[in-house]
Amino acid sequence: MLSYWSDVLLLLLLPFLVLKGLSIFKLNINISQDLLIHLLEYNSLEGILELLISLICINIFLLVVYSYRHNNNVKSLFISITFLSAGIMNLMHSILVFNNSYLKYNSSSEVFAVSTRLIVVFAILLNYLIRDKKGRNIYYLYSTILFSLLSSLLITYLTFKLWLTFGNVMLLVKLLLLVTISINLYIYIRGYVFYKEALSPYILKGFIFLLFCESFAIFRVEVFSLSYWLLHVYKFIAFAYFFKSIFIREVSDGILAKQELELQHAKLELKEDMIKELRIQRHDFKNELQTIYTMLQLDKVKEAKDYIKDTHLDLDKVDLELKDDNIIQSVFMPKRKEAEDKGVDLKLLLASDLSDVAMPLNKVLKILFNLIDNAFDVLVKLPKRERKLKVSLLDKGNAVDIIIHNSGPVISQSILKSIFEPGYSTKGENRGFGLYIVKSLLEEHGGRINVESKEGIGTKFICHLPKI
Repeated sequence: MLSYWSDVLLLLLLPFLVLKGLSIFKLNINISQDLLIHLLEYNSLEGILELLISLICINIFLLVVYSYRHNNNVKSLFISITFLSAGIMNLMHSILVFNNSYLKYNSSSEVFAVSTRLIVVFAILLNYLIRDKKGRNIYYLYSTILFSLLSSLLITYLTFKLWLTFGNVMLLVKLLLLVTISINLYIYIRGYVFYKEALSPYILKGFIFLLFCESFAIFRVEVFSLSYWLLHVYKFIAFAYFFKSIFIREVSDGILAKQELELQHAKLELKEDMIKELRIQRHDFKNELQTIYTMLQLDKVKEAKDYIKDTHLDLDKVDLELKDDNIIQSVFMPKRKEAEDKGVDLKLLLASDLSDVAMPLNKVLKILFNLIDNAFDVLVKLPKRERKLKVSLLDKGNAVDIIIHNSGPVISQSILKSIFEPGYSTKGENRGFGLYIVKSLLEEHGGRINVESKEGIGTKFICHLPKI
């Protein structure tokens, strides 16, 4: 836990140390004074930070709109439009910052900046509270877009109206902002501690930095002072964490949607193969009957009996294989073929049919296929004689264990600590979400996953699924 939050501590201290060091450097070395004045006392630096925040907000909008066509998540679309509104407000702020006359408290520039943060914190809070609904209901879609636009405009309008009417009301607005941030912090701390929600730490980190930012902003710190720059650096880091959390969620949802589609295609191909197999069996059965009938017509009773006996033994063999069969066995047909093509010795031990686990079958199959695909990726790098994979479904009474055991190389302890983190991969860019999805699906239904990796034995991924 300490190492997981170490980046928060580092990012909290690093801007302070850097800015403090630059201040000392400025005081002691005269030759660099002009350069440092431009770095520390020139409004363009603040304008660049604010412009980057605007770009983050606009990129969140573009990312969610792009992924909407894959996951149809209207709830995500709501937050994307509010981030677009926040990005436009902050863009206005960044433009005004480049004009020195607006670098003062209770100016229109500050109102734009505060409106940006209000829009974001209220949007994330509402996004957590509103009902999650996926699909292409056109009325729900339009009402969500309209509501997100109106709520953003209303926040901006009220902030400006209060500023124009009362002048010094910004302190109360900032207090409201602090309260809303605190509510969000409570929600996501609870989600992370009690419900182990996978994305809570990233949004939580964003709100921690935003809380530090608002703690500085509530007081009228001197412009271009150390506190002034910390305020803007912490705000930028907060928005960077918001982007990271939404990026991971959208990519994960997109991968799940893609895998769902691939699973549907696999099921369709399986059904087509089964229909084809039934047609072949019907044709063979007709030929068998024709042969027996011909023998009987020729009065070759003994030959017919022997033929029927041989056929009966074949049927017994088929029946014996089907007796141990279950739906998982049939679903594994494409994976058997893939293993054969890759030269992998695939063995199955199916002591459970997964009929009473507390998880939908399609999600169990996602877990299986993700882990098997990962094993294939590792095994194809080995000599063909060493490519061994065993998949076991074991009934443990009140639970079922899924064990994926491959003969690949040992996974080091340093890597084991990170393999379930979203985006972690040794296979290149745009990878590293498979094991994160497996862990998320298991935890969502009260399960868990463990990894054992030992020299000479290989690597085991052990998934524990509770029964209903």
